[in-house]
Amino acid sequence: MVKHDDISAVYVALEDFLEQGKNKKLALLSHTIENQSSPLRTFIALPDNQLLILGPRRIPPVTSPVPNRDESVSIMTSDGFQFLSAVEYSSIAEQIRPDVMIGLGDISFGAKPGIRKLDKMFTRTERWTKQLIETSSNSQDKTNPFPAVFAPILPVSLDQQRWYLDLLEEDLRHRLAGLAIYDADNLVDLPASLSALPRLCMTQPRGPRETLREIAQGADLLTLPFVNDTTDAGIAFDFVFPCPPRSTRLARLPLGHDMWSENHAMSLESVVKDCSCYTCVKHHRAYVHHLLSVKEMLAWVLLQIHNMHIISLFFKGVRKSISGGTFEEDRARFGDQYVQQLPERTGKGPRLRGYQFKSEGPRESKKNEASFRSLNDDHSQAKGSSDLTAPLPDSAAHTNEHAEQGRGLYVDKEAP
Repeated sequence: MVKHDDISAVYVALEDFLEQGKNKKLALLSHTIENQSSPLRTFIALPDNQLLILGPRRIPPVTSPVPNRDESVSIMTSDGFQFLSAVEYSSIAEQIRPDVMIGLGDISFGAKPGIRKLDKMFTRTERWTKQLIETSSNSQDKTNPFPAVFAPILPVSLDQQRWYLDLLEEDLRHRLAGLAIYDADNLVDLPASLSALPRLCMTQPRGPRETLREIAQGADLLTLPFVNDTTDAGIAFDFVFPCPPRSTRLARLPLGHDMWSENHAMSLESVVKDCSCYTCVKHHRAYVHHLLSVKEMLAWVLLQIHNMHIISLFFKGVRKSISGGTFEEDRARFGDQYVQQLPERTGKGPRLRGYQFKSEGPRESKKNEASFRSLNDDHSQAKGSSDLTAPLPDSAAHTNEHAEQGRGLYVDKEAP
């Protein structure tokens, strides 16, 4: 990705690296190199010229079945849900040394907090933020300083968290490197002394139009999970910003193309016309469509290279538009020329991973279809079997029955 696209910052969730155990073991610390600036950067092979941001949870997070506690937040690791305390979080961050770390916030993902819960949210977040700032101030390592701290702004109205904002303004302002915003509407009315800090939006815009809206509200950095979601859906971005004016009034342009569509099965055109990315220069639509049809992982790799290229050019255009003083005009033209939503998903993406959904309990249906089916589909469905099978000629079925079963293959004993 780095070779083909201009990626300036990467957000990493700590819960992706924590393993089971009271000590919150980190496998990446067992592969450290002496005198390295950041074990985390080395572990994920991130170039030194890219900003590395660490947060406790991925975006979007899987909703936890248990609430946060007074001293810790609930996170989802590869071994299930665990609790991460503010002390553990700051200690780990000091060891793996990202460039920026997002402070812990008592945020109830997937549920609207009640009145009683709000008081706990503010009290806990204030305490955790103060602990993190104190740890940062007490750090004695001058060679590898403590990561810069972004304080979380909770996803409730600013009036409701006024007490917490006053703390940030009066006591912590000069020790903060930025703010992590969980509700884009809070960007507009931030106190003047805090609005001067860099603002990272931890929201989930659903496409480029909402991204432009958050930039207009004051976002400096954004997390964009819709890019990965669009790639998983087999959709190729097709938009530019600023978009050139059109002389005639035509139908609005699509924001992307569904590469699962049979319309691309025989097309030798590039994925997107005039695109200079590796995917569009080296391959055509029919090839990408074929890879999707056979569920070859290369399909999503090529689409991700393309989509990240489009997003990189999109933000390059945004920066140029802002510096030129034409952002609002360009934003209005973009909204006028493109449809509001990305194309609907029609095909199946790559196999679902554990961090994409929450387990519903015992006997839940499988999220991914079995790669192989039993020779007798009806028997397989009744038994819930997913054994590896291979078709045999009828004449050979009985002869090879025991040999096949010895290899773990199922053969219907009632076959004629």
